[in-house]
Amino acid sequence: MFLYLLCRCGMLKWPYFVHRCLYVICFVLDTLGFCQLFLDCQVEVCMQRNSQRKLPLPEETIHAMVQKIQRPNSEKYKWEQNSLILKSAGYPLADNFQVLDLLAAALENPVEPQEENIEAKAMDRAICAASALHQADQAIRKIVSQIMQNAKSHNLTSCEMKSFAAELNNLKVAFLEDLRHKSNEKNQCCLQNNIFNVNVALLFSQQADDVVKKYLNK
Repeated sequence: MFLYLLCRCGMLKWPYFVHRCLYVICFVLDTLGFCQLFLDCQVEVCMQRNSQRKLPLPEETIHAMVQKIQRPNSEKYKWEQNSLILKSAGYPLADNFQVLDLLAAALENPVEPQEENIEAKAMDRAICAASALHQADQAIRKIVSQIMQNAKSHNLTSCEMKSFAAELNNLKVAFLEDLRHKSNEKNQCCLQNNIFNVNVALLFSQQADDVVKKYLNK
């Protein structure tokens, strides 16, 4: 059985409390059941309990966690159907029975393994990689455009400008092809975020330096 316990109660009798902390308890049985127990209380109570700790958490941390941790939503997420939300202001005996009922329901309804859709995953990776490569292409085109714009102030001849542009374009094509090849080798798409774009731009700029020096640092 797999019990996923979320809390934001700030109970001082818990030795390793952090505001709205996460506890995961695993029991290996013949079957695997899953349930969530969400212990909730008002923020004011959390603040009051936190102030009594020897090492209280910063109040901004508590407020941030209040915003980030979500209650279980069985209507939106089917896998959260075995969930229970308890108010932690007190410790009524009825809560104990509710928890036992929750655990029993999880054991009686083991989680069904999800079938892996290999074709869908492969398609998702391909779409992800294509999008990442498109972003890389756009970033590199911008760099090439800036380099060529800067080259106009170096009094290059028309023939030199054409040759310069051709070498940069060949470098761009080879760079993107190498990026595509590495992505396929790892069988995963490149990261689509600002860090990825910055790294690509930096790497291409470094490789383009030799071409730039050849024409502009005469």
